[in-house]
Amino acid sequence: MKTLLALTALLITVGCGGGTEEDAGTDVDSGGASCTGASDGTSCGTDRICLGESCVESRCGDGFIDPARGETCDDGNDVAFDGCEPTSCRATCSESSECDDGVACNGAETCSDSVCAVGVMEPDGTTCSITGGAAGVCRAGSCVVAGCGDGILAADESCDDGNDADGDGCESDCRFTCEVDPSAPQRWYVDCDGDGYASDGALTDDVCLPPAATGCGGGWTLLRPVGDDTDCDDDDPDSRPGGTEICDGADQDCDGTPDNGVLLTFYRDADTDGHGDATMTMEACAAPSGFVTSSDDCDDDCITCLPGGTETCDTRDNNCNMMIDEGVLTTFYRDSDEDGFGNSAMTMEACTAPSGYTDRDGDCDDGDVGAFPGQTAYFTRARMGGGFDFDCDSRDTRQFNSTGPATCRCTCPVGFCCAGMCSGWTGAVPRCGDSAEWRETTCTCGWPTSTRTQGCR
Repeated sequence: MKTLLALTALLITVGCGGGTEEDAGTDVDSGGASCTGASDGTSCGTDRICLGESCVESRCGDGFIDPARGETCDDGNDVAFDGCEPTSCRATCSESSECDDGVACNGAETCSDSVCAVGVMEPDGTTCSITGGAAGVCRAGSCVVAGCGDGILAADESCDDGNDADGDGCESDCRFTCEVDPSAPQRWYVDCDGDGYASDGALTDDVCLPPAATGCGGGWTLLRPVGDDTDCDDDDPDSRPGGTEICDGADQDCDGTPDNGVLLTFYRDADTDGHGDATMTMEACAAPSGFVTSSDDCDDDCITCLPGGTETCDTRDNNCNMMIDEGVLTTFYRDSDEDGFGNSAMTMEACTAPSGYTDRDGDCDDGDVGAFPGQTAYFTRARMGGGFDFDCDSRDTRQFNSTGPATCRCTCPVGFCCAGMCSGWTGAVPRCGDSAEWRETTCTCGWPTSTRTQGCR
């Protein structure tokens, strides 16, 4: 009895020892390392990490990226091809070449956000190469051997239903059954506008001879509406495969693009001078409002600026020859002394006189306001630049050039004054700016002398 009680107590002690070490966040293999308060991913033993303060085995799919295991992602699920593979915890793809299935007809696969995206399927009839390098064509995303039976209607085929069965309207040699057996039916397609082409989805009738006339006013055709042989407008006989495109907004050649190759280019004419801006274009069948056919305007904001225009002095290219104000600029001369005449050696071309310039040149001393062409005053001083040529005629013109006689008689009638009749220098005529003795008669026949300075211009 005592032995039974002792064994029972021992079992109770082992079974109720206060919980497991993992429940307490401690790993036996780690030497007792605790995950309590530890960040997710903290190592707590061999191949074990802390997750939610518990020490667990690190594995792919636990939702934590463990670089020590070579993981680059971990989305916590077991879904394949979703961008993170469940068996390796690595990206499904990192570049488009990893997604390529080697099938050209189903389009080029691409890698986007680590997920492989399917490509755009090539149109039926696109050329391709099948295994072994033989020529093929695309059909429903697969590359099949080119030729009769590929489901693609070729120029030398009457039909191609994609199988090798006979008697189904299209024989295994891609001829209509009626061509082989006139009693057999063949497929006719409604051709409302009578241009020999049927539209996609046209009503059909499987008989050997053409059915009765249709209610749409046209007839029937054996040409199947597929690919480039589909009528894009079965109400217009001018719109058909191979038709001649005209500029009218309709698609006459049935290539899916109206007016391709026949649109005219027009150019914006903002200043309404009949010449447009080559950089602002619009394609249309007729000129839109504000557009013209000419593209040679050099300044579409200036109505007087156009090829062949008359150049005016306005700092713009009025004749569109890539030059501005050529031949119409005025030459102005520097007028430092502001006497109305400028220095011929200092010029500026402009439409109007810049400040400090004049349109009259020939100033022989632009630092002396008294020196300019046409000066009539005489000066007893020299010019600021030297010399006495104040009227700019390249010579010094003296004011007083006469010399008086030794004696002077008054022969004036009584009551008249004879002053100045015998005026003159008493000696040689002095040079410009020099002083000398000067005599001059008076009204009383006197002949007094005075000192006078020679003026010049």
